[in-house]
Amino acid sequence: SSEPSSFPSLIPTESSEPSSFPSSFPSASGAPSSTRDKLMKRLLLTVSSEGALNNKDSPQGKASLWVTIDDTISPPLQPGTNDDQIIQRYVLAAFYYATGGDGWTNGNGWLGSETECDWDRVDCSGDVVTKLQPYANNLVGSIPSEVGSLDSLVLLALDTNQLTGEIPTELGQLDSLERLFLHGNQLTGGIPTELGGLGSLEYLVLFENQLTGEI
Repeated sequence: SSEPSSFPSLIPTESSEPSSFPSSFPSASGAPSSTRDKLMKRLLLTVSSEGALNNKDSPQGKASLWVTIDDTISPPLQPGTNDDQIIQRYVLAAFYYATGGDGWTNGNGWLGSETECDWDRVDCSGDVVTKLQPYANNLVGSIPSEVGSLDSLVLLALDTNQLTGEIPTELGQLDSLERLFLHGNQLTGGIPTELGGLGSLEYLVLFENQLTGEI
């Protein structure tokens, strides 16, 4: 038919008319990139704010770009099918960018094509992250709130680094957490009362910081 379609084609055309929408980055998946990008962002909005995701210089913005476009895991992860793993890789990527991952002492495998369970200092049960322990690893920056979305964590060991800022209240969502080691950093602010609701917590180590208040 010579009549133009009322819907945009998902297949590139040779039209000389410029598109009224910005082109999407190429997608590693078989899904049209614009559709996949929208689905990915919708998923990431369940753990991060839109403002953070839209800021390309923020850890969340960088992690969003990575997990949506630059992640080379094979086969590519599909929103709607691999949601849990997408969130898991996104959160770890946000953690990487927020704590100066390029300067870590050991960061083997991080943001590579392997499953995140094979990344250095990450342990899993099955395909779910249960331990994140980059202690004494030259982490510089702040703990992103998204770590609170790794809801199967039993061990979070971030001690003996150069972390600054406050302890995210979102860590109080880690209902399975048994051991939380944050000592030997430069953390400030109060100790979140939310940590008191962690029923599985056995060890909470916070000394050698600049924290205030009571536990």
